[in-house]
Amino acid sequence: VADGEFPVVLSSHGFSGFRLQSTFLTSHLASHGMIVVSPDHPSRALPNVLSGTSSGDRADSVDDLLQSLDLVTAQGADEASIFAGHVDTEHVVAIGHSAGGGTVLGAAADPRVDGYVSMASGVLLGRAAQGSTTTTVDPATLPAKPSFFLAGTEDQVVPVDTVTEPSFRTVPSPSLLWVLDGVGHNGFDDFCTFGNGKGIIGVAEANGLGAFLDAQPQLKRLGEDGCLPPAVAVDTTFPIIEHAVTAWVKQLFGIDAEPVGLDASVADQYAVPVRIEAR
Repeated sequence: VADGEFPVVLSSHGFSGFRLQSTFLTSHLASHGMIVVSPDHPSRALPNVLSGTSSGDRADSVDDLLQSLDLVTAQGADEASIFAGHVDTEHVVAIGHSAGGGTVLGAAADPRVDGYVSMASGVLLGRAAQGSTTTTVDPATLPAKPSFFLAGTEDQVVPVDTVTEPSFRTVPSPSLLWVLDGVGHNGFDDFCTFGNGKGIIGVAEANGLGAFLDAQPQLKRLGEDGCLPPAVAVDTTFPIIEHAVTAWVKQLFGIDAEPVGLDASVADQYAVPVRIEAR
Protein backbone atom coordinates (compact mmCIF):
# COMPACT_ATOMS: atom_id res chain seq x y z
CA VAL A 1 0.00 0.00 0.00
CA ALA A 2 1.33 3.44 -0.93
CA ASP A 3 2.15 6.00 1.74
CA GLY A 4 -0.11 8.94 2.53
CA GLU A 5 -3.82 9.62 2.67
CA PHE A 6 -6.15 9.26 -0.30
CA PRO A 7 -9.48 10.97 -1.03
CA VAL A 8 -12.72 8.99 -1.00
CA VAL A 9 -15.16 8.48 -3.88
CA LEU A 10 -18.61 7.10 -3.03
CA SER A 11 -20.20 5.42 -6.06
CA SER A 12 -23.96 4.80 -6.37
CA HIS A 13 -25.37 2.45 -9.02
CA GLY A 14 -28.62 2.86 -10.92
CA PHE A 15 -31.95 1.03 -10.94
CA SER A 16 -31.42 -2.66 -11.79
CA GLY A 17 -27.69 -2.09 -11.36
CA PHE A 18 -25.15 -3.36 -8.87
CA ARG A 19 -21.99 -2.16 -7.16
CA LEU A 20 -19.65 -3.29 -9.97
CA GLN A 21 -21.70 -1.81 -12.81
CA SER A 22 -19.31 1.05 -13.68
CA THR A 23 -15.86 -0.44 -13.17
CA PHE A 24 -14.54 1.30 -16.27
CA LEU A 25 -14.84 4.55 -14.31
CA THR A 26 -14.30 3.45 -10.71
CA SER A 27 -11.09 1.60 -11.56
CA HIS A 28 -9.86 4.66 -13.45
CA LEU A 29 -10.49 6.86 -10.41
CA ALA A 30 -8.68 4.34 -8.21
CA SER A 31 -5.70 4.44 -10.57
CA HIS A 32 -5.46 8.17 -9.82
CA GLY A 33 -5.01 7.53 -6.10
CA MET A 34 -8.60 7.56 -4.85
CA ILE A 35 -10.34 5.12 -2.53
CA VAL A 36 -13.56 4.15 -4.33
CA VAL A 37 -16.40 2.69 -2.26
CA SER A 38 -19.31 1.14 -4.20
CA PRO A 39 -22.07 -0.51 -2.15
CA ASP A 40 -25.00 -2.50 -3.47
CA HIS A 41 -28.38 -0.84 -2.95
CA PRO A 42 -30.91 -3.59 -2.06
CA SER A 43 -33.69 -1.05 -2.62
CA ARG A 44 -32.99 -1.20 -6.38
CA ALA A 45 -30.12 -3.66 -7.11
CA LEU A 46 -30.62 -6.08 -10.00
CA PRO A 47 -31.02 -9.24 -7.85
CA ASN A 48 -33.67 -7.51 -5.75
CA VAL A 49 -35.52 -6.16 -8.78
CA LEU A 50 -35.62 -9.62 -10.37
CA SER A 51 -36.73 -11.26 -7.11
CA GLY A 52 -39.36 -8.61 -6.32
CA THR A 53 -37.65 -7.56 -3.09
CA SER A 54 -36.62 -4.02 -4.10
CA SER A 55 -38.35 -1.20 -2.22
CA GLY A 56 -37.39 1.78 -4.37
CA ASP A 57 -36.83 3.81 -1.20
CA ARG A 58 -34.23 6.49 -1.96
CA ALA A 59 -33.59 7.11 1.72
CA ASP A 60 -32.31 3.53 2.01
CA SER A 61 -29.77 4.05 -0.78
CA VAL A 62 -28.54 7.33 0.74
CA ASP A 63 -28.07 5.48 4.01
CA ASP A 64 -26.14 2.73 2.18
CA LEU A 65 -23.75 5.30 0.78
CA LEU A 66 -23.19 7.15 4.04
CA GLN A 67 -22.76 3.90 6.00
CA SER A 68 -20.10 2.95 3.44
CA LEU A 69 -18.34 6.22 4.25
CA ASP A 70 -18.61 5.36 7.96
CA LEU A 71 -17.10 1.94 7.24
CA VAL A 72 -14.08 3.17 5.28
CA THR A 73 -13.53 5.93 7.86
CA ALA A 74 -13.44 3.33 10.62
CA GLN A 75 -11.05 1.22 8.55
CA GLY A 76 -8.75 4.20 8.26
CA ALA A 77 -8.54 4.37 12.03
CA ASP A 78 -8.06 0.61 12.49
CA GLU A 79 -4.37 -0.26 12.80
CA ALA A 80 -5.11 -3.81 11.61
CA SER A 81 -6.68 -2.61 8.34
CA ILE A 82 -4.86 -2.11 5.04
CA PHE A 83 -6.58 1.32 5.01
CA ALA A 84 -5.01 2.35 8.34
CA GLY A 85 -3.77 5.93 8.05
CA HIS A 86 -4.70 6.15 4.36
CA VAL A 87 -8.27 7.50 4.34
CA ASP A 88 -8.54 11.23 3.70
CA THR A 89 -11.93 11.99 5.21
CA GLU A 90 -11.48 15.70 4.46
CA HIS A 91 -11.92 15.03 0.73
CA VAL A 92 -15.05 13.05 -0.18
CA VAL A 93 -17.11 13.12 -3.37
CA ALA A 94 -20.18 11.12 -4.42
CA ILE A 95 -20.81 9.94 -8.00
CA GLY A 96 -24.01 8.33 -9.20
CA HIS A 97 -25.51 6.91 -12.37
CA SER A 98 -29.23 7.07 -13.20
CA ALA A 99 -31.13 6.55 -9.94
CA GLY A 100 -27.75 6.98 -8.27
CA GLY A 101 -27.95 10.64 -9.22
CA GLY A 102 -30.73 11.08 -6.68
CA THR A 103 -28.76 9.11 -4.12
CA VAL A 104 -25.65 11.26 -4.40
CA LEU A 105 -27.79 14.37 -4.16
CA GLY A 106 -29.10 13.11 -0.84
CA ALA A 107 -25.63 12.10 0.31
CA ALA A 108 -24.31 15.56 -0.57
CA ALA A 109 -26.42 16.98 2.27
CA ASP A 110 -23.96 15.29 4.63
CA PRO A 111 -21.27 17.82 5.66
CA ARG A 112 -18.52 15.28 4.97
CA VAL A 113 -19.32 15.19 1.24
CA ASP A 114 -17.67 17.97 -0.77
CA GLY A 115 -19.60 17.65 -4.05
CA TYR A 116 -21.33 15.24 -6.40
CA VAL A 117 -21.30 13.95 -9.98
CA SER A 118 -24.66 13.02 -11.53
CA MET A 119 -24.54 10.86 -14.70
CA ALA A 120 -27.59 10.21 -16.91
CA SER A 121 -29.81 11.51 -14.14
CA GLY A 122 -31.63 14.52 -12.74
CA VAL A 123 -32.79 15.86 -9.43
CA LEU A 124 -36.01 17.77 -9.96
CA LEU A 125 -38.45 16.31 -12.42
CA GLY A 126 -38.64 12.63 -11.58
CA ARG A 127 -40.81 10.59 -9.28
CA ALA A 128 -39.66 9.31 -5.92
CA ALA A 129 -40.82 5.81 -6.77
CA GLN A 130 -39.35 2.39 -7.49
CA GLY A 131 -37.52 2.47 -10.80
CA SER A 132 -37.32 6.24 -10.99
CA THR A 133 -34.03 7.54 -12.34
CA THR A 134 -34.68 11.04 -11.04
CA THR A 135 -35.78 12.48 -7.73
CA THR A 136 -38.36 15.09 -6.81
CA VAL A 137 -37.02 17.59 -4.27
CA ASP A 138 -37.77 21.08 -3.03
CA PRO A 139 -35.21 23.40 -4.69
CA ALA A 140 -34.77 25.21 -1.39
CA THR A 141 -33.36 22.02 0.15
CA LEU A 142 -30.70 21.37 -2.50
CA PRO A 143 -27.24 21.16 -0.94
CA ALA A 144 -24.98 24.10 -1.76
CA LYS A 145 -22.20 21.87 -3.07
CA PRO A 146 -20.30 21.87 -6.38
CA SER A 147 -21.91 19.55 -8.92
CA PHE A 148 -21.16 18.03 -12.32
CA PHE A 149 -23.92 16.71 -14.60
CA LEU A 150 -23.08 14.40 -17.52
CA ALA A 151 -25.66 13.25 -20.03
CA GLY A 152 -25.93 11.78 -23.53
CA THR A 153 -27.99 12.95 -26.49
CA GLU A 154 -29.19 9.37 -27.20
CA ASP A 155 -30.54 8.77 -23.69
CA GLN A 156 -34.22 7.88 -24.04
CA VAL A 157 -34.57 6.94 -20.36
CA VAL A 158 -33.49 10.29 -18.89
CA PRO A 159 -33.78 12.89 -21.67
CA VAL A 160 -31.28 15.71 -21.48
CA ASP A 161 -33.66 18.53 -22.34
CA THR A 162 -36.45 17.67 -19.91
CA VAL A 163 -34.48 16.25 -16.97
CA THR A 164 -30.72 16.74 -16.80
CA GLU A 165 -30.44 20.25 -18.18
CA PRO A 166 -33.25 21.74 -16.03
CA SER A 167 -31.63 20.11 -13.01
CA PHE A 168 -28.26 21.65 -13.87
CA ARG A 169 -29.90 25.08 -14.16
CA THR A 170 -31.63 24.80 -10.78
CA VAL A 171 -28.99 23.42 -8.41
CA PRO A 172 -26.77 25.90 -6.55
CA SER A 173 -23.66 27.00 -8.41
CA PRO A 174 -20.94 26.18 -9.15
CA SER A 175 -22.20 23.51 -11.50
CA LEU A 176 -20.91 22.04 -14.76
CA LEU A 177 -22.88 20.35 -17.56
CA TRP A 178 -21.47 18.02 -20.21
CA VAL A 179 -23.74 16.61 -22.93
CA LEU A 180 -21.99 13.95 -25.00
CA ASP A 181 -23.18 13.42 -28.55
CA GLY A 182 -24.25 9.86 -29.34
CA VAL A 183 -24.17 8.53 -25.76
CA GLY A 184 -27.15 6.66 -24.33
CA HIS A 185 -28.26 5.79 -20.82
CA ASN A 186 -25.88 2.85 -20.38
CA GLY A 187 -22.97 4.77 -21.82
CA PHE A 188 -22.03 5.50 -18.20
CA ASP A 189 -21.87 1.87 -17.00
CA ASP A 190 -20.31 -1.41 -18.16
CA PHE A 191 -23.50 -3.05 -19.43
CA CYS A 192 -22.89 -2.37 -23.12
CA THR A 193 -19.55 -4.19 -23.03
CA PHE A 194 -21.09 -7.67 -23.04
CA GLY A 195 -24.06 -9.55 -24.51
CA ASN A 196 -22.90 -9.49 -28.16
CA GLY A 197 -23.50 -5.78 -28.45
CA LYS A 198 -26.92 -5.85 -26.77
CA GLY A 199 -25.63 -5.35 -23.27
CA ILE A 200 -27.11 -7.08 -20.27
CA ILE A 201 -30.26 -7.73 -22.30
CA GLY A 202 -28.20 -9.87 -24.70
CA VAL A 203 -26.92 -11.89 -21.76
CA ALA A 204 -30.45 -12.40 -20.46
CA GLU A 205 -31.74 -13.49 -23.87
CA ALA A 206 -28.83 -15.92 -24.30
CA ASN A 207 -29.85 -17.51 -21.00
CA GLY A 208 -33.45 -18.12 -22.05
CA LEU A 209 -35.04 -15.07 -20.44
CA GLY A 210 -36.55 -13.67 -23.63
CA ALA A 211 -40.13 -14.31 -22.51
CA PHE A 212 -39.44 -12.65 -19.16
CA LEU A 213 -38.05 -9.57 -20.91
CA ASP A 214 -41.01 -9.44 -23.29
CA ALA A 215 -43.21 -9.20 -20.21
CA GLN A 216 -40.99 -6.46 -18.75
CA PRO A 217 -40.63 -3.93 -21.60
CA GLN A 218 -39.53 -1.16 -19.23
CA LEU A 219 -36.67 -3.29 -17.92
CA LYS A 220 -35.64 -4.27 -21.46
CA ARG A 221 -35.64 -0.66 -22.63
CA LEU A 222 -33.56 0.38 -19.63
CA GLY A 223 -31.02 -2.38 -20.25
CA GLU A 224 -30.60 -1.72 -23.99
CA ASP A 225 -30.51 2.07 -24.05
CA GLY A 226 -27.11 3.25 -25.26
CA CYS A 227 -25.93 -0.18 -26.39
CA LEU A 228 -27.48 -0.22 -29.86
CA PRO A 229 -27.15 2.15 -32.84
CA PRO A 230 -27.43 5.09 -33.22
CA ALA A 231 -25.55 5.23 -29.92
CA VAL A 232 -21.77 5.53 -30.29
CA ALA A 233 -19.74 2.51 -29.17
CA VAL A 234 -18.71 2.79 -25.52
CA ASP A 235 -15.06 2.03 -26.23
CA THR A 236 -15.05 5.42 -27.98
CA THR A 237 -16.81 7.33 -25.22
CA PHE A 238 -15.51 5.66 -22.04
CA PRO A 239 -12.14 7.51 -22.18
CA ILE A 240 -13.98 10.84 -22.45
CA ILE A 241 -16.10 10.10 -19.39
CA GLU A 242 -13.09 8.80 -17.46
CA HIS A 243 -11.20 12.00 -18.16
CA ALA A 244 -14.09 14.34 -17.41
CA VAL A 245 -15.06 12.83 -14.05
CA THR A 246 -11.47 12.36 -12.89
CA ALA A 247 -10.44 15.89 -13.88
CA TRP A 248 -13.47 17.39 -12.13
CA VAL A 249 -12.86 15.42 -8.95
CA LYS A 250 -9.15 16.28 -8.91
CA GLN A 251 -9.96 19.96 -9.31
CA LEU A 252 -12.60 19.72 -6.54
CA PHE A 253 -10.03 18.21 -4.18
CA GLY A 254 -7.36 20.73 -5.10
CA ILE A 255 -5.11 18.06 -6.64
CA ASP A 256 -5.26 20.11 -9.83
CA ALA A 257 -5.07 23.85 -9.23
CA GLU A 258 -7.17 24.48 -12.34
CA PRO A 259 -9.62 22.17 -14.16
CA VAL A 260 -7.94 20.25 -16.98
CA GLY A 261 -9.85 19.90 -20.25
CA LEU A 262 -13.28 20.67 -18.84
CA ASP A 263 -14.35 24.07 -20.18
CA ALA A 264 -16.09 24.94 -23.45
CA SER A 265 -12.80 25.67 -25.21
CA VAL A 266 -12.16 21.89 -25.50
CA ALA A 267 -15.66 20.89 -26.60
CA ASP A 268 -14.54 19.94 -30.12
CA GLN A 269 -11.34 18.15 -29.10
CA TYR A 270 -12.82 14.81 -28.08
CA ALA A 271 -13.76 11.75 -30.13
CA VAL A 272 -17.42 12.87 -30.08
CA PRO A 273 -18.76 16.45 -29.83
CA VAL A 274 -19.44 17.62 -26.29
CA ARG A 275 -21.65 20.52 -25.29
CA ILE A 276 -20.16 22.16 -22.22
CA GLU A 277 -21.74 24.79 -20.00
CA ALA A 278 -20.81 26.12 -16.57
CA ARG A 279 -22.72 28.30 -14.14
